[in-house]
Amino acid sequence: MMDELTHRTGITKTGRLIESSFPPTQQQRHTNRHLRACATMAPPPGLMEIMERITADGRIAFPTVVQYRLKRWDETAQTYVPAELVDLPPTFETHPDEHAHDLARKAGQQPRPATLPYVAVVHDLDAYDRLKATGVLHAAHMTAPMDERTAVDNRAAPGA
Repeated sequence: MMDELTHRTGITKTGRLIESSFPPTQQQRHTNRHLRACATMAPPPGLMEIMERITADGRIAFPTVVQYRLKRWDETAQTYVPAELVDLPPTFETHPDEHAHDLARKAGQQPRPATLPYVAVVHDLDAYDRLKATGVLHAAHMTAPMDERTAVDNRAAPGA
């Protein structure tokens, strides 16, 4: 009895073509197994329309895909607790962390440009993965389109 995948592809589990009476070479068997495996794959996803929102500072938010749950310092609990949900990750300008500044002052250090800790709340995992993989999410969230920034090569051997 022939299984459904052999029926659809004409290739057996061992990589032999059904209509051929000659045994396949190693390369043909390898290729045929790949063809058989590809027949089980899902079709590529179609085009996805992702709604974006441009903020006043030029950064782009994707609120239907991902939002960010901020964490603020709670004096009574002595820990960071979940706070409001925002469309963009916090920056030093939008959400300074006074607790981190106090810790730095007490340690005798300059306050670092720290932002509040946060957690990504993903609403659409497929869209999030696509945006993350292409770098769109990071570029759109972190920099305004009009920013003139110089790329710095931080590798051990620049240009390598």
